[in-house]
Amino acid sequence: MLGRMRYKTVPLLGLVLLVMVTAACSLSPAETAYNRGVDYADQGDSENAIEEYDEIIRLDPQNAAAYSRRGYEYGALGRHKRAVAGRKTGQ
Repeated sequence: MLGRMRYKTVPLLGLVLLVMVTAACSLSPAETAYNRGVDYADQGDSENAIEEYDEIIRLDPQNAAAYSRRGYEYGALGRHKRAVAGRKTGQ
């Protein structure tokens, strides 16, 4: 009797563990946007990178990395005043 119960419990515990690991590994919308922004920036697509960083800032106004990376991308486009202003004021 105990042997049969053990074989039924093991798959159930495995399923519960899989669900917990999957939930822990999912990214927030801000993290997903950050990754897209970095990918765009790595491809030299500053305009789309800035759009992603704007989205991150909308979702998480305290995200310093988004402000910094957005400022860098404005600089890459030659929009230096906007780059400095965006880093200082978060706009």
